[in-house]
Amino acid sequence: MTDQTNSIPEPAPEHDDSPVSEAPSEAEIDREEARLDALDATPENRRRSSIILTVVAVLFIGVMALIVTHPPLSHEKQQSNTAVYRVMTEDVVDGPQTGDALSYAPIESPETYHLWMEHKSQFQHTTSVEIKADVIVDKPLRSVDSGVTIQLADVFAEVYNNGNHVELASTGGMLAGVSLYARFLPQSGLSSVVPDANINPQVARALYSIVDVLHFAWVPLSSYITPDAKWTFVDKADLIENAPYRRSCAVGVKHWDSTKQRAELNVTVGFVAGGANDKGTIDIVIERGKLISADGTIGRDSTNTSSDVKIEHHEVTFSLHRKDVD
Repeated sequence: MTDQTNSIPEPAPEHDDSPVSEAPSEAEIDREEARLDALDATPENRRRSSIILTVVAVLFIGVMALIVTHPPLSHEKQQSNTAVYRVMTEDVVDGPQTGDALSYAPIESPETYHLWMEHKSQFQHTTSVEIKADVIVDKPLRSVDSGVTIQLADVFAEVYNNGNHVELASTGGMLAGVSLYARFLPQSGLSSVVPDANINPQVARALYSIVDVLHFAWVPLSSYITPDAKWTFVDKADLIENAPYRRSCAVGVKHWDSTKQRAELNVTVGFVAGGANDKGTIDIVIERGKLISADGTIGRDSTNTSSDVKIEHHEVTFSLHRKDVD
């Protein structure tokens, strides 16, 4: 009898039914990017993107406009404070109480004057500065009531020492374009001035010399005028600390045409602590409240006793004429 061996079947290998993760194919990636692009192109998403870009552009323009109109470190707070602009003179005294009304007209648009001035100083050496320039008086965009700006344009400046020309680089260019702020009042003329920024001290000194001339040109006025009117004015004591330089001036009417409202004035310049050597005369023409011209010479002699007694002489001669008037 033959033995038969019953073979036991081997267990079948286990089958792993879990899904096999496969990297997405390039075709699938392209299909996904196309779907996203199609989503971005919908009208709703395009409208949302347009709104965002518009808001960003408006904000950028607004920031730039703010920087231009209100520059950093600007003196806007000072310019909005009327206390900064101090009236130079006391009230006019001895003026007529009746007659035709007299006052300066407000500055509503740019008014340009041609200025020529020469400032001579004699103390051991004689120095002189000659300046020719256009003086532009305008109403600023932001200021106190009755505020004005004063700027120079087309400036020509020369400096001489003992008659010898002193070469300075861009002398006139340093003066051009720098703004001064002041108040322009109907009876008092120009107030004290404030620069619009920190400027070179030499430039400030030259500008303030010019402003001194402008203060004499826009002389304080009486409220009324007659053909033979006279009045006086004096600088405020608390504003001009150096008493010898406080103006005390007398104004006389050379001619008054009530039809044209044209006044021709003569100003005799003196100083509170004046002496025989203090002198000055200015001829001024005003028509319908507008300054037409001012021509004058102002001189002062002073004594210096720091070592030997020496006489120092200062003299300013100037001519200021409105350019659009013959």
